[in-house]
Amino acid sequence: MTFLPDSSIGQGRNKNEHTWRLEGAKSDLLVIYREDGSVQNAFYYSDKAGKFDYIPDSRAVGFRNQFIEPI
Repeated sequence: MTFLPDSSIGQGRNKNEHTWRLEGAKSDLLVIYREDGSVQNAFYYSDKAGKFDYIPDSRAVGFRNQFIEPI
């Protein structure tokens, strides 16, 4: 999955992973939005693990316990 500067998702874009945004007080939450504008999932970057780990978000409709590893 690629994250484009205009907040769209490039490679891997579909109706469930459509756009993205950094949120939170420190912009440390990566929130993935569906095509209809609802939240698919939210992730927090873990320096220790070197990846974005799933965090519970009451708005999210996606699968739990996912992660994103930067390459």
